[in-house]
Amino acid sequence: MPFSSSTCSATRKSPSPAPRPRRGDSLIFPRLVQIGQFYLPTYGVVLAIAYLTGIWLLRRKALADGLPDQKILDLALYMLASAILGAKLLLVLVEWKRYAANPKDLIEVVRSGGVFYGGLICTTVVSIWYMRKN
Repeated sequence: MPFSSSTCSATRKSPSPAPRPRRGDSLIFPRLVQIGQFYLPTYGVVLAIAYLTGIWLLRRKALADGLPDQKILDLALYMLASAILGAKLLLVLVEWKRYAANPKDLIEVVRSGGVFYGGLICTTVVSIWYMRKN
């Protein structure tokens, strides 16, 4: 008996798609390592690895171009400090009404990540200032 399309479709199973994550499900481990109350957040570890890789690449290129090693490391530290400060500052500015109404909530700024664009803008300004100065 020849196969017909109606016969094949009844016996053939279509591959089921992978289950989609539900709203609120996390696709990464928020805590990479946890020992008691101490934990390392995954995002923080990845960010630190990216920053250290960037410093390594910048230093390598600078040494190949004959630039002083110490100036590059100083620039990297200025960039790190200004990125953290700028991100936290823009967070407070964006959420100003909340922090003005509840000044006790300002302590949360220390634990929060901040606003990316604040870190980017502040780092850009500080980097340009540092490179023109040195």
